Amino acid sequence: HRLLYDMPDDPCELNPLLPRSLGDILLRCIAKDSDERYPSAHALAQDLNHELRNAKVFLSQGKVHTKRSEWKEAAHCFQQAAALDGEDPEAWFCLGDALEMQGHPDPAFDCYLKVVNADPAAVHAYRRLGRVYRKRTDGASLDASLKMLERAWTLDPTDRDTSLDLVSVRIALGRDHDALDLVSDLVRRHPECSRSHLNAGRLLYKLGRWPEALAAFRTAHRVEPRQFQALFNLASLTFEMGQYEESEQLFLQAIALDITAVEAQHNLAMLYLETQRYREAEEWLKAALGRRPSMASYALMGKVMLAQQRHGDAVGFLIEAIRSGGGWDIQVNLAEALAGGFRFQEAISALRHAIKHAPAEEVAALYFQLARVERTASNTSEAIKALRECLVNSPAPELAEQAQFMLNSLAPRPKGTSPLQPITARKADTGSFWKMLGVGR
Repeated sequence: HRLLYDMPDDPCELNPLLPRSLGDILLRCIAKDSDERYPSAHALAQDLNHELRNAKVFLSQGKVHTKRSEWKEAAHCFQQAAALDGEDPEAWFCLGDALEMQGHPDPAFDCYLKVVNADPAAVHAYRRLGRVYRKRTDGASLDASLKMLERAWTLDPTDRDTSLDLVSVRIALGRDHDALDLVSDLVRRHPECSRSHLNAGRLLYKLGRWPEALAAFRTAHRVEPRQFQALFNLASLTFEMGQYEESEQLFLQAIALDITAVEAQHNLAMLYLETQRYREAEEWLKAALGRRPSMASYALMGKVMLAQQRHGDAVGFLIEAIRSGGGWDIQVNLAEALAGGFRFQEAISALRHAIKHAPAEEVAALYFQLARVERTASNTSEAIKALRECLVNSPAPELAEQAQFMLNSLAPRPKGTSPLQPITARKADTGSFWKMLGVGR
């Protein structure tokens, strides 16, 4: 209707996706001058049939589907465009994009390769190749992703998205200082980009520079106040730095932005546990578990129950955490809950299982904890064995002193020796004395 009244007189102004050739056909259909109009329907049909062999028509229609997120229909149109003009890099790039959005990274990868073969300066194709490589799990693919993204960055160092992707891959490869150099440059070039400040904050936090990380997260939140990740990271860091009141308000704001954000609900519950507000912690954990059950939330709920001396409830949640993939540390919490409920043999089994899987630096402390449970269960001989294992596994000085004191109180004494007097031995009997302590000479 607007074209009939010459407002505007070019159909491509109404729809930029319309191919020029198809726009000319449309103008001829509605031309006021009979000499410019199609003389017959047959003539119009001929031109339209010719347009069906024009790759640009299918390319434009595919872009219409892309705008509507109709990826399957878009891919079909782009396939037609690529079949009609196999040398058109845009058709292959759009096809790769549509396939990737459907969850088909391997065919998309082939499409992007065709683009860079046809146009070695195609920055966006190199970036997409880097993204597809990164989705693969092997380490070699991560290195290949880095090469593709560095190639794209070399072609256009000012492209923000390329730089952000390159930062992410460098972080994944453990090249934190290189990533920080690049993200610092990004912050200077694009101070309005919240994601740049966010990545800077994450890197600074990882490198132990917490005050600078806090400033970066605050900037990211100021630039984009309704950006969930900026708010969540700011809340989490203020929590770790002991700024509980501010952290609580930030977590509540983050949850208000995204009520499905289980990680924010979980961290808020951690804050309430830390500040001994157990009922509120329990409420938020119930909400998190109701939305998305996870090992971390089950384990945290178990700790909340332990803090309230609700050992039976704690056991149930900790067992669920272990079933969900919890490790040795959850076994230790389970042992504490079982011992609190006077289920000593089960607690002992849980601790022995934890000792088998714990890192070497934790073994001594776990043996000491096992000794305490064995002593409470009146298993004196087993408690002595556990204490000797504790001393063998290089405990910290304070722990070694406690273990030695408990061992002295449990170990059998020579006849006539008062428990208040130190055990002494003649020089000739020194070997048996050290053997009794389990240290070895």
